[in-house]
Amino acid sequence: MIKITFTIGIGKDKTGKPIPECDMELAKLRACKLIAREFGGYTAYVANGGWVDPSGKLIEEPSLVISTITDKPGNRELAKDCAEGFKLSFNQDCIMVTRDVVSMELV
Repeated sequence: MIKITFTIGIGKDKTGKPIPECDMELAKLRACKLIAREFGGYTAYVANGGWVDPSGKLIEEPSLVISTITDKPGNRELAKDCAEGFKLSFNQDCIMVTRDVVSMELV
């Protein structure tokens, strides 16, 4: 099984402007529905994160983290396609996508 996690900055868009709450909520809803439809389910939460910009300044912002576990063939390409859509929806330069091999059981 593969765990795919999308981490999306939701504080400001790629121009540095705050993302309006109504736009962000709609984009979150669409993102979660897309992951559920394509992969069968998801876990989503808002987290706080940070990164260092090219000038060396620490940028801290809220992030939307969406994870899914899948054995679907072609999941790498599908995850990239989803991330490209999220870049547009959230007006971001990039979306972090991680893939981890996991074992899973439902108890």
